[in-house]
Amino acid sequence: MRRRRILLLFTLIACGSSECRLDPSPSCSYRPEGIGSDGGNEARAEEAASVEAGDVHACAFLSTGEDEVFGEDRRPRCWGGNPSAQLARAASPESGELWWYANWDDETLYFALGAAHACLFDLDDPDEGSELECWGNNEGGQLGLGPDEAIEGLVSSAQAEPDARITSLALGGLHGCFGDTEGVSCFGDERWGQLGAPDADCCEPVRIPDERWGDTPFDRVSLSAGTRHGCALLRSEDATAGPVFCWGDDTFGQLGRGALGDTRVPPARVGDFEATAVAAGPHHTCAIDGLDAVWCWGRNERSELGTEGESRGSPAPVPLDGAIVAIYAGGESGLAFGGDLDDVAPGAAHSCAIDPEGRAWCWGDNSAGQLGVPAGEPRGPVATHPERRFRDLALGGRFTCGITLADEVLCWGANDLGQLGREGESSHEPTTVPVFDESE
Repeated sequence: MRRRRILLLFTLIACGSSECRLDPSPSCSYRPEGIGSDGGNEARAEEAASVEAGDVHACAFLSTGEDEVFGEDRRPRCWGGNPSAQLARAASPESGELWWYANWDDETLYFALGAAHACLFDLDDPDEGSELECWGNNEGGQLGLGPDEAIEGLVSSAQAEPDARITSLALGGLHGCFGDTEGVSCFGDERWGQLGAPDADCCEPVRIPDERWGDTPFDRVSLSAGTRHGCALLRSEDATAGPVFCWGDDTFGQLGRGALGDTRVPPARVGDFEATAVAAGPHHTCAIDGLDAVWCWGRNERSELGTEGESRGSPAPVPLDGAIVAIYAGGESGLAFGGDLDDVAPGAAHSCAIDPEGRAWCWGDNSAGQLGVPAGEPRGPVATHPERRFRDLALGGRFTCGITLADEVLCWGANDLGQLGREGESSHEPTTVPVFDESE
């Protein structure tokens, strides 16, 4: 197994340890190599490229304008809860404390957060194929290794084929999937069929058989993963829309095939419409169709489908006025704190969308103000901070973060573990995450 040049301290003995906060040595600073603590220009990013969220933590992907592949040096800055070392170190942060992900010195192709784990594809040696590397919670084998194997820091989980162009990476509660120009591979727990391949065993990556996609031609794949299911949007190189396929657990109808209550369902097409985007929440799924309308299906106990009513196994429209260009889904999986893997109790869940003007609309659970309005009962679609304009959102367990068109990183909702990137109580009001703090 090829080892990476990143130093990750994983004692996993004391999640609340303060050793690194008291130790000023470089091994405990968790800054990219060569970056000091004086807040110099090297430590500051020019913009936040994107934002990701897990159950209780979040990361903003920063850029500094040096990466030869993307035209930017992509580095994540992270905050929030750390019960399973998903922040890549054993100590837990103070509320609102921000961390770099270790000595990040490799070019990164894709980076994704699961409920309590994270994975990336690096470009350290593209001639050998991009390498998938993961860290954090592995109770279900979601790092691509057996759950009984000793995990020390970042582990190599797979090697993509040298000629395969990676197009997507998505992590769920206990599994993950990546797509390339040849198809889809999944890794982790297989008990609900979330790996999409017949007779798949935990935990190493396995390719979903090509025949599962029928006669659908495609050159690129977009993926999204829920707690126990996955979905793929297949498109040809020049197409803006394509069919959606889902697989895994269908207890709440989250696979969109009209039925509820089944598990280990192989990949099957959702309806007969084509989509431009797909987003899987813990136990529901949403997509944007070719006419820029939003459809959702699956669990609906907290209005995560945009209307009141029962869970449903077939796509139904979300009552939104006007076109939608981006869709997001999130919520608690019940796994961030090592919940019972066999009986994950559905918790909070919500969905959000962005329209062509950058306005955000959210619906579903609002127990902590994660919809951007005062905390209360579940809601249908509401304008979320209508005075703001967003270009990206990330939905966590009971909180939401977004990047505005002015490059602000804002978060709102639950803050019991510092999910909002600051000290203080939970709030529906957006507050700035100081990812560019020159004092860091």
